[in-house]
This record gives sequence, C-alpha cells and structure tokens, in this order.
Amino acid sequence: MRCAFLKFCSTIICLAAGAAALPAQQQSPTPPISEETIRIATEEVNLTVHAQGAIPGVAPKLRVDDISVFEDGAKQTITSMRNTPANVLVMVDTGAALTFVKNGETAKLTAKLIVGSLPEGTSVAVAQYSDRTETIADWANDRADTFSRIDSSIKLGRRSMLTDAFGAAAKIFISRPIENRHLIIITDGLDGSKAINREANELRQLAAANIVLHVVSLARIEQAGAEESGKIVRFNTKPSRPRIPPFIFEDIIRNMPAPPQFKEEIKGFLRAQNEGTRFLIIDLDRARKRILNGRRDEWKRAEEELTGLAVETGGSVSGSDDLEELWTGAVEIARAIGMHYSLTYMPTASIADNKKPRTILVMSAIESIHVRTRKTVVLAK
Repeated sequence: MRCAFLKFCSTIICLAAGAAALPAQQQSPTPPISEETIRIATEEVNLTVHAQGAIPGVAPKLRVDDISVFEDGAKQTITSMRNTPANVLVMVDTGAALTFVKNGETAKLTAKLIVGSLPEGTSVAVAQYSDRTETIADWANDRADTFSRIDSSIKLGRRSMLTDAFGAAAKIFISRPIENRHLIIITDGLDGSKAINREANELRQLAAANIVLHVVSLARIEQAGAEESGKIVRFNTKPSRPRIPPFIFEDIIRNMPAPPQFKEEIKGFLRAQNEGTRFLIIDLDRARKRILNGRRDEWKRAEEELTGLAVETGGSVSGSDDLEELWTGAVEIARAIGMHYSLTYMPTASIADNKKPRTILVMSAIESIHVRTRKTVVLAK
C-alpha cells in the first residue's frame, strides 16, 4: 500500500512539472527587430583653408562667422570649421638622369629640414620617386624613426616620372582622414624629359581628394646649372678629388729629376693638375649644348606649371636659384602647415545634378587675417 501511494505521488509531481513547463514551451519566440538601413546621400564639401594672421607663424583664432565661402559667386552655409592636426606626405624627386643639384645628400637634408619643421601632432609620411614611386616612411608621429628611414632609404634613380608620382600620392592618402591633407614635393618639375602636364587626370585626382600641394622647386637651380654648363668658355673653381694620394704625390715630386730652378714651378703645375682643378674650360660640344638649352626651357615651363597647380589647390611654392634660400622657403612651408583649418559646407547647387567644376572663393571678415583655399571643386573621373 505504501509503495502504491509513493508511486501515485511521484506521478502527480511529474504531471505538475510537465504542466508548469508547457506554457514556456508553447510561447512563440520574440521576433527580431527589423533593422532597415537608411542611406543618406551627402554632398558635403571639405575645404582646407590657410589663415595668415598679423603674427607670422601663429594660427589665428577663427570662428565660423569670420569666414565666408562662395561657390560660383553664391554664398554657402558653412557647417563646420576647426583646426585639426595635418596629414603631410613629403615626396622627394630622386631622378637624376640629367641634373646639377639633385644628389643623395641634398635630397636627404631637404626632406629632413621639412619633416623637422612640421608642427607637433602632424602625421607625416615620406616617399621618393624616379622610375617608380616608393614609400620609405609610413604614416607616423615619430620624427626620429622618420629621419632614420630618410637617411637609410633615399637613393638616386634615373628618370623622374612625376605624373605617376602624383597618382601614387593620391593612393597613399586613402588611409588618412579627408581633412587637412598636404603634399610637399621636392622636385625640378620634369616628367621624364618634359615639363609636367597640368591637365593630367592624376592631378585632377589631387584636387578631388582635398590634397593641398606645396612645391619646393629645384627648377631654377637646375636652370642656372644648365646655363653655366652650356657656355663655350667658363671658369671652374671647384676642385675635384686628387688623382694621386697626397703622400705618394709628394714623394714623386721629391724624387723627380728636374733642374733646381724649375723644381718649384713644375711642382706647382703638377699639384694643380693632380688636384683636378681646371680654371678655364672650353666646350665645343654643340649637341650637348642643344640638349642643355632644351632642358633649361623645360625646367622653366615646369616651375610655371607647378606654381599654377599649387595655387589652384591652395598651396604654396618655394623656388630660388640659391640652395640656402630654397631651404629657408621649405622650412616656412612646413611651419605654416599648422595655420590651416578644415572647413565644410553643403553646396546650394547639387553636385549630382551638375558635375562641372565650381569656382571657390573664401573671404575673411577680419581685415588683418588673409585666407586662401583651392580654386575649384571637382569630381575625380
């Protein structure tokens, strides 16, 4: 009887447990929340605006109300403006097929002067180009590592393929924010043996990618070198390396059989010959002169084209026939990177409806502050 009672109780408990579990099993699962992706087309234009105040080298404090933006003459509504850390690519021309100033040491020193003069917080990368473009220091804030890579990696090549280098520069910037992008290029402006073609699509891509171009132009130094080298008669005052080591040369002079009265004169003449100094050079190679004259014209045209391109992108140019003046200008370009604002606006005329380039004008409401930006808004092809 006791066993039957225990069996009956056990059955009742199992039925109760089953009944309690039944509602939970019959509950339908909560349906997932439907997530609809909403795509909003935006045509916001980003401008990098350089602002020069009354104090050289110091970025003026600006508010949105201090700047006006005009697109094809129509005033635009600025949506944001801020001073953000810059992303700067320093690109070095190492093509040396025919050059009077481009060498490894000059390239390294110029690049290091620029990198070392950039404002704190700037993210910088370094690339070199000749037959091909090569990144030698990737994006970083560590200047010491960048200097080390410049010293160990910059090497001279042959032709300077500048158009390809501009295309490569646009790709290097893809990983960086769209705001405050700058390309500082150290170049003579030649693309192969000719001046850069400003109508190339690679240059259009720079503007579409909001990249400001700054040029440290070697063109005038190269022109001066070509002009001097192209003269029929010229003086050379630069001593070359001695042909015979000095200690061997002095021993040869000492043991040379010569009349005593002529020994000093002969010694002076032979020493001058050994030092390799040619005081007077007569060059009758007409074919070489034609090449030099043609290249000199290309250098002149190249600087004009690059200057125009820098102005179109809101950038600046350092050019001189004196290397020290060129370096001074390069340092000023680097320091001025900190005086740029990232500004955005929504165009009143839809870019999708009219894809033609628009003319851009920025103006300051403060008389003592001068501003500039790129000249046009364009879409990449």
